[in-house]
Amino acid sequence: MSNHGTTRDTYGPGTFADAEYLPLVPECHRLLKYFSNVTPGFTQTHLDHVKFHGQELPILPGPLKSQAMAAVFQAMIGLVGKEISELRGVETGSISIDADKAGLYPATPAILSIDGRTVAQIQKDGTLLKAGKDLDRKVLTKNDMHFRSWAIYPTKDPQVWYQIMGNLDPAGFLRAYGLDPTLETSSRTEAYEIIKAEMVKYSAAELEQKNMEHGFCGQTCYSPAQWRETSMGKSLDKYPVVNYRRTNLGSSLSPVPFSTSQTDLRPLAGIKVVELARVIAGPAMGAALAALGADVIKALSVSLTAGKRTYSLDLKVESDRQKLHELIGDADVIIQAFRLRSLERKGFGLDDALRMAEKRGKGIVYVDLNCYGPDGYYAERPGFQQIADAASGCSYVCGRAYGFEPGTSVLPPLPIADMLAGAVGVIDTMLALRDRAKSGGSYHATVALTAIDAVQLKQEVGLYPPETVKKIQDTYKFAPMTPDLHVEELLYILSDSWAKHSDILNRGYMVGFETAWGKSHNILSPIVQYENGSSYAEHFKLIEHISFNSSVQVVNRNSDDSGWILQVEKVGTGEKESRTFDKVVFCHGYQTKRVMPTFPGQDKFEGEIIHSQQYRSPEAFQDKTVVILGLSTTTGEITPQVISTAKKVYVSHRSGQMMVKRMRKGRPTDLIISWRRRQITQWMAKNIPNFYRYLAGWGARLLSSQFSDVKLDPEWRIQSFRNPTLRLPGLIQDIVPHLQDGSLKSLYGIKRFLGGRSIEFDDGTVVDDVDSVILTTGYCADFSVSPFIEKSMPKSPTCRGPAIQRLYMNVFPPKYADSCAVLCYSAFGKNNGFSFSDVMNMAISNIWRGVSKLPSYQEMEQWVDDHQKWVAANWAREPHLDVSMVKQYEFQPWMHQQAGTGMENLGWGLAGWKFWWKDRQMYNLMNHGVETAHMFRYFETGKRKTWEGARDEIIRQNKIVEENFSGKKKKLREE
Repeated sequence: MSNHGTTRDTYGPGTFADAEYLPLVPECHRLLKYFSNVTPGFTQTHLDHVKFHGQELPILPGPLKSQAMAAVFQAMIGLVGKEISELRGVETGSISIDADKAGLYPATPAILSIDGRTVAQIQKDGTLLKAGKDLDRKVLTKNDMHFRSWAIYPTKDPQVWYQIMGNLDPAGFLRAYGLDPTLETSSRTEAYEIIKAEMVKYSAAELEQKNMEHGFCGQTCYSPAQWRETSMGKSLDKYPVVNYRRTNLGSSLSPVPFSTSQTDLRPLAGIKVVELARVIAGPAMGAALAALGADVIKALSVSLTAGKRTYSLDLKVESDRQKLHELIGDADVIIQAFRLRSLERKGFGLDDALRMAEKRGKGIVYVDLNCYGPDGYYAERPGFQQIADAASGCSYVCGRAYGFEPGTSVLPPLPIADMLAGAVGVIDTMLALRDRAKSGGSYHATVALTAIDAVQLKQEVGLYPPETVKKIQDTYKFAPMTPDLHVEELLYILSDSWAKHSDILNRGYMVGFETAWGKSHNILSPIVQYENGSSYAEHFKLIEHISFNSSVQVVNRNSDDSGWILQVEKVGTGEKESRTFDKVVFCHGYQTKRVMPTFPGQDKFEGEIIHSQQYRSPEAFQDKTVVILGLSTTTGEITPQVISTAKKVYVSHRSGQMMVKRMRKGRPTDLIISWRRRQITQWMAKNIPNFYRYLAGWGARLLSSQFSDVKLDPEWRIQSFRNPTLRLPGLIQDIVPHLQDGSLKSLYGIKRFLGGRSIEFDDGTVVDDVDSVILTTGYCADFSVSPFIEKSMPKSPTCRGPAIQRLYMNVFPPKYADSCAVLCYSAFGKNNGFSFSDVMNMAISNIWRGVSKLPSYQEMEQWVDDHQKWVAANWAREPHLDVSMVKQYEFQPWMHQQAGTGMENLGWGLAGWKFWWKDRQMYNLMNHGVETAHMFRYFETGKRKTWEGARDEIIRQNKIVEENFSGKKKKLREE
């Protein structure tokens, strides 16, 4: 492992280039073995569970193996996450790492888009200042002279270059060298030449001295050999890249187990992280921890906030310092990215955190992110990614690789040190949390940007040979990279080349979210993927058939009614096109169009009214009076969050809600339902519907009465809920403690808005100081994209509801059933949303393949009329009925029959008795055990493929449930 075949000094003193190029994927596997072997505390038993995939060549220019290292560090995160999941009793599959996508990870700041426009586009059109709230930037430069105060310059010795970082005070930096900070130049090139003429008057040592006198930031651009000979290089080399340790203070603290919650199965669910960082590495680390399930609180700036809660605190203000003390009081992890020991003066240093942890009796993980490491001559010196690049030799190596004279240095093409440091910090944190769960104690981790850079230059890692660097350049045709360029400009060079010469930006790697202030962001989605739908898509080569970043505006028939025309808009560019298809399936989901009730006087309300779909974080309701309208699962999720920041919170509702706990007697409540019990209830619903409704209501009241030892106050009006056969239940158990302690008050439904901030409720109560109303009023299917679907009023005098879409089985428009299906209009139809969707997909596929058949057009039209009469009858019982509801006892068996799942083998007919006689164990397990989707691929019927692993997986799933929800573990979960 120490020497995989390298040649010395190819890119200057102390460099090691590979003798032969190893393609990207095998290189990732090689480096994973190396880094897992040299990382203290890293468990290597699951290395064979990692699957890398990607193209042969990297997508990043230059000799550094940054892309492979990004993929490897993500794999290590996945492996530790797998280990933590096992401690939580959660099983995960193999780990899939897309090495091409990992190449985009260091480019995250460049490929981020805001409201459909990339940061590069925003920079070019001059609106970056307006987007500043969304970008984590310390300084937005005023002119070209300011901008070029961050660059690499030659010194008096032409073979020694120096990285200048005037970003913290560009005007002060320029004045210190006798330059006019207000000077307007014709270009950045001119500004660079003006500053360069001044820099070459000094040696590197003189620049160092001048910078120290003025408090500026800078660094000599060393070769790798020179860096290793410095005292700082030797000091840092003593430590592994992943560098965490158990601290002496707090070493006797007891283990802190991970959450056993089954509602969030991500590895770090239940872990609280406080992030004290502004520049890239810290926020990147926080965002990654949030994606892994941690509750991340960004305390010092409101930026790079994906998945985080945010506060904007000023540590110079006593009240803000007190607020931060409160935030970290129950934190599991603190991330700080200021200069080493700089937070000690404000009471938030390592020792402060360790003493706090010992006092509370619960260990903490404290992560220091800095430039130079935990000790040594430069340890407390300020530094950024560019400084690390200069010190380690990375800039020197890039300059040589791009064909410049020895000494001429060029920044690596991305903020590699920053982004990789964020990933290493996540590994540190997860390993420390794992150890805390196993053996207790508190932990300290140090992540050094220069260490991240220096390890890329080790012989064990190696550099790409010159011919590979040239091949990458020839493939992507990157614009020239030169010493004057800022990392921001290098980022844009890469993104432009990728857009022109690659499909890397169009592979569906991005994920969108909306900020609390209403802006739409697209960011890189998590790279670590456990075997799931993404792996499924890759395995069956579905990705190549998906049109990413495309929004279908409307679907209609073509002029001769022989096919479908889709009007498609390209997300980001707004470019529109028409595309023709033979068949179309609408899979845009139920939770698309928000239900927005209106009230008299609403237009006069001076506060804000939002739907829960727009809710992003509780900080938006700091010190406000809030009314939450509705009593649904969403109510139960957001209300406790809003209470944590708001001045006063009310919940307004007209009807109650069935109280269903996620866990009942130590087992998930949904395990009450089995296949056999479902068939019994469906038989009752079909044959004795009135008794079934009565029994369902009785059962709901029984479950609610078993909710807890808490006595539900009649004034809360929770128990007056609708019949569960007509209204789906919600999970609101988390609001009950707040109703008890008075932090939440129950009100009747809203009657009208009175003007100003006053609202009158149905019982006459008036609240005068309402700032915000949040509507948790649900969603409905959006048919605006499919105007061709006919609607009609039910042929029933009892119906006063809306017109209803005419769809056979709530799926097929009768006129176009041979080429159109709608999968967003069948409430109550699924036993489980995801698994039954597979059944529906099989059914539609079989029908269109001719394996199964639909009834005639006339029969489908008659079915629609009859079904709408049934809906109308239910509407008379429940006027807020979801009109997309289906008869479960009709819908599910029909879908299973068309799909050919063979589930009739579990019934009471001849097929059922035959299966019982042939395989009694499986008959009983499938009827009375866990209702798992693997059952739908078990029986051979000739209509669809079976899965040979179905039997073993059904047994395994039941075993998992039995092991996790019985005996001692059952008792633990009850407690």
